[in-house]
Amino acid sequence: MAEKYPIYLGHDIDKKLLKIANKYRSKYPNVLLVNGDARYANRLFKPKSFDLTVCMFNTVGVVVDPEKVLKALKAVTKLEIFFSI
Repeated sequence: MAEKYPIYLGHDIDKKLLKIANKYRSKYPNVLLVNGDARYANRLFKPKSFDLTVCMFNTVGVVVDPEKVLKALKAVTKLEIFFSI
């Protein structure tokens, strides 16, 4: 996916997982990794900052407040949100 877009942002609450992901980032210089809580994505990023949002690995099924996550992601996404379950 990172090959198709000029900038690809990975966002995760788990710093350990971001550290692992960062080991592979050298292959993809257009990938940015950010630590944060998806419930507050609308505070971290401007409205409609992203053309596309992809939630991986059942994100919505494991977060504390799924409705808040969905609202925050909707606020920062222009076109579509995809969920991997």
